[in-house]
Amino acid sequence: MIEHSHPIACSLPARESRNQIEEWSALTAHQVTSQRIEGGYAITFDSEVTQAVEDLARREAACCEFLTIEATRTESGVLLMMTSENSDALPVIELLVGGEKQMG
Repeated sequence: MIEHSHPIACSLPARESRNQIEEWSALTAHQVTSQRIEGGYAITFDSEVTQAVEDLARREAACCEFLTIEATRTESGVLLMMTSENSDALPVIELLVGGEKQMG
């Protein structure tokens, strides 16, 4: 079976893409944990930004089809899973959500 993966490309114009990257960057202050998982990262955010994370995750998934993005509400906030079947996408994921972050 041949697997077809989406090219690593964003469908947004450059200015909108930069704005979206800045939105992700602003959310990093609200990250509780971030850990490397197969194909990407699992990040938990505090409850203050649950709606913002869900909205941004929806928009990011729409413009970057090479990413698989799931935002799930938890008791304390939201869990974001951002992965890709294409290992070349890892630097993009790290740009959006940062690397591993250990809190505690």
